[in-house]
Amino acid sequence: MEILKHHDHEEASCHRHKLLHCIIHATLQVATLAVAAVTLAEVEKLHQKVNALRRK
Repeated sequence: MEILKHHDHEEASCHRHKLLHCIIHATLQVATLAVAAVTLAEVEKLHQKVNALRRK
């Protein structure tokens, strides 16, 4: 019966590892999107400044 207990433990550990991997992956995706959004906002601000300078 010890073998079955050990197997269950390994499976639970593997499941936890997969879950952790998914959480890390999702966090990285969100961080990347946030950085992209901020970068786009900054580029847009720069673009508006350039346009304002051109109008003068």
